[in-house]
Amino acid sequence: MQATPGPQLNPLLKLVLDLGPLVLFFLANSRYGIFAATGTFMAAVVAALAVSYVMTRHLPIMPVVTAIHQGQADDHLCAVRRRAARRPLF
Repeated sequence: MQATPGPQLNPLLKLVLDLGPLVLFFLANSRYGIFAATGTFMAAVVAALAVSYVMTRHLPIMPVVTAIHQGQADDHLCAVRRRAARRPLF
């Protein structure tokens, strides 16, 4: 028995869903800094995962891994920022 393949994404849409969050990250980083860029990237990854799930009814593994890893990295950046805020300058 062969499994019937699920709906396939248009290759251009797949490219936008894969590279869109990264492009938005670099744009936000150049204009607003790393913290805003990280938030933008996280929101864009979640949006890309939602669109992908709605269209194909499954989640691609690499964006899921990226979302989990980025969430952990964001926790680390917030901890570094809190430590830097408590440290006196002189």
